[in-house]
Amino acid sequence: VEALPHAALWSTLDEASASSAGHVPNSTAVRQHLRSMLQELFGVALISSFGHPEKLEGRGFACFDLFGLDIILDSNLRPFVLEVNAGPNLEVADRGEMHAPLLREIKEI
Repeated sequence: VEALPHAALWSTLDEASASSAGHVPNSTAVRQHLRSMLQELFGVALISSFGHPEKLEGRGFACFDLFGLDIILDSNLRPFVLEVNAGPNLEVADRGEMHAPLLREIKEI
């Protein structure tokens, strides 16, 4: 199975939305839904683990965590999280050329 670049997915969604007179959500709507779902998912988990963000200020954290997500879209283009990976695949070759510089930079950190 070959990976579908994200850019191809977003442009396909926009084309389908335009040709369906709005019956198919466009890429912006799907991204907004994904973003709100992830904020809810990670916001709850982070608050449960570390407390309210305001209490974290001044504690001197100078690190970050990188997660990978496997998401499936149903027939109505609603996203569902299948799993969260603590060690995501950062192979540049299967993510599309537009993300190659970012992924290389993350690997070098």
